[in-house]
Amino acid sequence: MRLLYLSCHSVLEYDEILLFRELGIEVFSHGAYSDPERQGDGMRKPIEGLKADPKILEIFRRTPKENLTEEMVEPFDTVIVMSVAPWISRNWPVLKKKRVIWRCIGQNHSHDELSLKSFRAEGLQIVRCSPKESTIPGYIGADAFIRFYKDPSLFRGWTGEEAFAVNFTQSMKQRARECNFAFFKRVMEGMPCRLYGPHNDSIGKEWARGALPLEEFLVQLQKNRVYFYTGTYPASYTLNFIEAWMTGIPVLALGPQYGNDPQLLGYDLYEVPDLIRHGTDGFFSDDETECRQILRDLFRDRDYARAVGAKGRESAIKLFGKDRIKKQWADFLLDPASS
Repeated sequence: MRLLYLSCHSVLEYDEILLFRELGIEVFSHGAYSDPERQGDGMRKPIEGLKADPKILEIFRRTPKENLTEEMVEPFDTVIVMSVAPWISRNWPVLKKKRVIWRCIGQNHSHDELSLKSFRAEGLQIVRCSPKESTIPGYIGADAFIRFYKDPSLFRGWTGEEAFAVNFTQSMKQRARECNFAFFKRVMEGMPCRLYGPHNDSIGKEWARGALPLEEFLVQLQKNRVYFYTGTYPASYTLNFIEAWMTGIPVLALGPQYGNDPQLLGYDLYEVPDLIRHGTDGFFSDDETECRQILRDLFRDRDYARAVGAKGRESAIKLFGKDRIKKQWADFLLDPASS
């Protein structure tokens, strides 16, 4: 199979390119990993052995995703479009001769569903990242539910020797509403906290610690005591939730009230409270006092934190482990009955 992958999220792109390549699929990404000489955005290492047909690469450099050409699409059997519905609607005359898959990442709204409804009848397939997307008004269905994944051999080794709450979110203050920054700030007032991610300098050095390469990112997940997860509207869950939960650091997450975007009436997208067994493999709450008490308990008792984190890792592997997700993609992409 030759796969054209249109990406809007570099870390998910990195993960899924690696997985597809392991399945023996030849992938060309129209995204951060399109050019073997200039891969990624610094969040992940370059992909070893990544190659691109020089002719396709030359076409890519002069072809925006909003305006694909027959010349760009012709060499491929299948096209996966990550999240951005207009890339499908604007390019449908070129795409419709191929197998086209809309890979949702939890960032869609009812207008996206409406804009793609007619293409379903013409063969557009849909892979959802969460069953919660079925609550979107105007939902147009799914051909598969395949979650994001992480490799348990990479995200592991929690030790928790440093009694800090940690969070990895870029531009948290600038995206205050989407990232629940006000709630985060109220809960963390006076608490030992480390906030990592680019563009957080305005929050102040007491918390903000900047962006990290992958190796140091893994170290911070391993050595801090608790991960305080505040989500990103309107996502059902995000990659940093999976990464923390799988590492074995105990996760304290927002509950359904703050986790769902109050401006999206009728939606119920936030899935984390459905995944976590509160008090067993993690925690969730919308109550500031309860959140602060949970943090104090975890700061005070490292053995308690270890027990919760270990259960969380088990749950994360069951839901998001690489082997599970790899099989789902293999069944969906490579089984003739699914195309």
